[in-house]
Order: sequence, then C-alpha cells, then structure tokens
Amino acid sequence: TSSTSFISWMMSMLGSSAINGKGDMVDIETSWQGEDRQFFVCIDKLNEGGVVGCIAVKIGTKSQEPASETEKNVATVWKMSVDERIRRRGAGKALMDAAEEWARAKGAERMLLVTINPVAKAFYTGKCGYAPSSDTSLPTSVFGNPFLEK
Repeated sequence: TSSTSFISWMMSMLGSSAINGKGDMVDIETSWQGEDRQFFVCIDKLNEGGVVGCIAVKIGTKSQEPASETEKNVATVWKMSVDERIRRRGAGKALMDAAEEWARAKGAERMLLVTINPVAKAFYTGKCGYAPSSDTSLPTSVFGNPFLEK
C-alpha cells in the first residue's frame, strides 16, 4: 500500500539512527559538516542567547550520501524546529530564508521537504511559498502527499 511504501521510504532515509542513538542530532557537528549540507540556528539575543530554532538543509535527497548527478539541483530540508515560546515572530521564516539562500548559492533550483504536521504544512505553504510536490516518484502516505516543494 502507499502508506507502507512511505513508511519504508522514511525508515530507509532515517536508517536505524532513531533507535541506536547514532543519528545526525547526536553529533550535529560531524553529521552536518560538509560542502553539501548546512545547519543554521536561531539565537534569542534577548533571553541569555540560547538557541531557539534550527534548520538543516542538504543538497540531494539522501541524508548521508552525496547527491547524485540528477539531484544536484535539489536541496532538502531535513530538520526544522522553533521553540514554541517564540513561534509566530519570524524566526521560522528567517531560518527557511537562510536555508533557501544557501541552497540557491550551491546551485539548487528546487527545495523539497516532508511533513505530516498540519501546523507545519500551513507554515510552509502559507508563509514560505511551498506547494504539494507533483513528483510522482516520491512515495505517498495515509496522510496523502507529505512532500512539499518550491
């Protein structure tokens, strides 16, 4: 079924990192260091300078592999998070803008992300200009098309 293919796809993208403690968020510096990837953070300068948001973007669609020749014009958002205490104040949009600007400078002509969170989807489509992907090679889920692109 389509939901099974989506779950299989997500697990192949994540590997076993979510359960074995070796994922990209365990060692951000090592996992997000490279010419084909970037990790941005948003600092709250008004309240002790803590990190209140982050976004990770990579050229290509596979988290740990270099982009294939056919994917060098695609950038994928892998992580996006904003502390709920500062949401709706522009931090998320600023992070998305930084990721998109970096991706364009690296030659990306297309941005891709996946979400099944309706609040996140409304943010990406309403504030950032993303739309459901028309790429039929991407898997679907019981939630419909979880891929957004710009």
